[in-house]
Amino acid sequence: MPMWFAHLSSHTGTRHSARLLLVLVLLVGTIPLIARGQAREVESVRVRYDAPPDCPDQDDFFRELSLRTARVKLVETGIPTVRTFRISIARAEGRALGRLVVEDADRASVPRVVTGTTCEEVTRGLAVVVALVVDPDASPARTDAVASTADAASPEPPASTAPAHLPLASTPAQPHAAQSVTGPATADAVRVRLSFGIALGVTNEAPSGSANETSASVGGAYERPGLLSPSARLSLVRKKWDSQAALPASAHFVGTLGRLDGCPIRLRIFSPLSVFPCVRIEAGRLEANPSGVPNPSVHRPWVAAGLTARAGLHIIGGLMLEAQTAVAFPFLPEAFFFEPNLTVYTPPAVLFSATMGLGVEFP
Repeated sequence: MPMWFAHLSSHTGTRHSARLLLVLVLLVGTIPLIARGQAREVESVRVRYDAPPDCPDQDDFFRELSLRTARVKLVETGIPTVRTFRISIARAEGRALGRLVVEDADRASVPRVVTGTTCEEVTRGLAVVVALVVDPDASPARTDAVASTADAASPEPPASTAPAHLPLASTPAQPHAAQSVTGPATADAVRVRLSFGIALGVTNEAPSGSANETSASVGGAYERPGLLSPSARLSLVRKKWDSQAALPASAHFVGTLGRLDGCPIRLRIFSPLSVFPCVRIEAGRLEANPSGVPNPSVHRPWVAAGLTARAGLHIIGGLMLEAQTAVAFPFLPEAFFFEPNLTVYTPPAVLFSATMGLGVEFP
């Protein structure tokens, strides 16, 4: 009677583990370099500016903004991925009133208001708010010596609403609900989001054809403008496939895994579409169930790691359509065989997978 065994190919597994360890060390080593490069990244923005003729114009506003941060670049229409700062200034009851709304992708901030005795005060106050949103390290005071000397010669009282304490919340805009709110000026620039999703996919783990994969996931993201927006996703994965049917004996395989994807950066392709390059590690067990023989099933541990690329397309609100491809390397691949030498399954040295799914994120 044939016996069901699992044979560990330790030499092959060690070689793959060494390669994988080298890849992961190189990836981890590049993250600080990405972070340092991101630290001085220049953000391209659009400004839509509306003010009375005798108030400072858009060029004056951008000049005030540039005196407080060098990490901003003004662009015109035609680039859908940049944020838009909509600014309007008006006069009411002898005072100047400025209103700011930040539009990013498919959402807009709650309108914020800065008031002062003159248009110049309000323009400077709004420049400080925008500077701190784009660059948390921006200086509320102007940084050029000429401007400082001019201000000392003819000082003006500050705006009545402290711009450095105006958050730009990420809730939908409400045109008639403008208000002044205290808090950090970078609230619209940095936020934490949660996500849940399900996905279906295929892998190359089956000897003939493809293996089926289903997964459910929960994730979190630390979103900020620019490239460095780290996120992580934890998934429960189930895989199923069969050995080659042409063999005298066969087996059905089931993999149950926990999977962690860590994504240090976010690439914004256009307004609703982003791509996330990620590092992956997964662990669980592989169950082999022989067919046509009375032998019990065999369970073996499974550990693999690799790289993924996930694309997320916002459909409406927080609903997303996602597509993901991945390449992974088993740490210790095992070959399953019937005694004496009938091999029914050997895991591939390199695993490829592709999945499609739906997700929802909030807030």
